[in-house]
Amino acid sequence: MNILFTTTHLNVGGITNYLFNLANGCIKLGHHVFVASSGGGWECKFKEIAAVPLTLDIRTKQEIGFMALASIPRLTKIVKDNTIDVIHSNTRVTQVVSGAVSRLTGVPHVTTYHGFFKHAFIRRLFPCMGKGVIAVSEPVRDYLVKNLGVPSNRVALIYNGIDTGRFAKTYSAGELRANRKRFGLKERSRIIGIIARLSTVKGHPDLLRAFAEVQEMQNDVELLVIGEGSIKRELVDLARALRIDQAVRFVDSVNDTRIPLSIMDIFAMPSHMEGFGLAILEAMAAGKAVVGTRIGGITEVVEDGKDGLLVPAGRPQELAGALLKLLNDEGRRKQLGEAARLSASQKFPIEKTVRKTVELYESICRNMK
Repeated sequence: MNILFTTTHLNVGGITNYLFNLANGCIKLGHHVFVASSGGGWECKFKEIAAVPLTLDIRTKQEIGFMALASIPRLTKIVKDNTIDVIHSNTRVTQVVSGAVSRLTGVPHVTTYHGFFKHAFIRRLFPCMGKGVIAVSEPVRDYLVKNLGVPSNRVALIYNGIDTGRFAKTYSAGELRANRKRFGLKERSRIIGIIARLSTVKGHPDLLRAFAEVQEMQNDVELLVIGEGSIKRELVDLARALRIDQAVRFVDSVNDTRIPLSIMDIFAMPSHMEGFGLAILEAMAAGKAVVGTRIGGITEVVEDGKDGLLVPAGRPQELAGALLKLLNDEGRRKQLGEAARLSASQKFPIEKTVRKTVELYESICRNMK
């Protein structure tokens, strides 16, 4: 089967990670994978697994704008030239473009909803969601059915998965020291970390306020913030205002999340909204104690008290309490970390995600004939 993924870009991020894991799994099953996007830092990684990146000038947020409409002829040519069997879109803009190309070519279209968003009026008239709709978690599926009016029989619940074996790597003491030095961290401090786009929806301001409380009680703790985004300046200023800037390290996105995860004692994800929580799943696979918020897809990834701790969103004081509880109990941290590793491998293996996705492709292609 010739599978075409469409996405806005191939830079570091949850969707790129999702597509890389899915592409790798599909290729291992003998399928041919093409990825149309405006390019990005992960292009070389896709090439390494024999996926074929193709240029589509579509780095825009305007779903019905000039750039999106202008890319329709280019994507149509890509579909015809490569005898594509199924188009799989992953962002709002590529969903619109892929939906149009599907109508023009007759090639079936599948789309993954990675989170929650409102449809503009024009999108309610022309949903562009394809013959198959993938929801990455139960809350996303419920949102599609109840809020966007997607027929329940068109929505397939397929959880994100990861190659858990990649995160089982054991680092030597020397490698761990080098990893700390790489991020400017002290040799013996304990590390709380987050890996996420710098956006208010990810709860970074809450984490900084919680960390300020932690610092009052534990002065040997540092906070590692990995990611890029529109609120970086705001976060830097907030850290300074809270007088924790000397203990907070802001680092741009990294291509290999295993490196920062290797030196974290606790992984925090205080999101206000989350479709699934792939970064949390990676932290769990790396055997890290996780503190997240009790919202969206996080509640399906983390079982409170068993393989992580959950607190209400938007409550920095309660977040600080959970972090302090784990900082003060190394045995509990390790227990939760080991339980998290086991949960990730048992509940979210990438092989299951790939198998269910390919089965959806095959079912839709059969019904189109």
